[in-house]
Amino acid sequence: MRLSEAEKQLKLQHWATLIKEYNDSGLKLKDWLCENNISKDQYYYWRNQLKETVAKSITPEFVALPTYQPYSTFPVTPSSTQPISDSRSVAVIKVNNISVEISNEISTELISRILKAVAYA
Repeated sequence: MRLSEAEKQLKLQHWATLIKEYNDSGLKLKDWLCENNISKDQYYYWRNQLKETVAKSITPEFVALPTYQPYSTFPVTPSSTQPISDSRSVAVIKVNNISVEISNEISTELISRILKAVAYA
């Protein structure tokens, strides 16, 4: 005899209550089962039914993620590998919780490499 879906849900709720009572009791399983006149087979059967029901209810559905596209916000093409001569100025670049502090003594090639690395971080 198969249980209807409504009957199964009622049984699952009943067993969820029983299993919570066992967990809260502090007793060993054998003692709790004896005290409540429940067979070990019944207990494990319904515990597994509950686990399956919970697992089915929390299984995530497939969610399509956007395809990865590298950042194009840093169109840096070094025109020279010579350092910029003025060392007084400092720039701070912040991307994705990363801060890079740059002085004017840095070469444009190194700036380009840093920006590319930060873009993929």
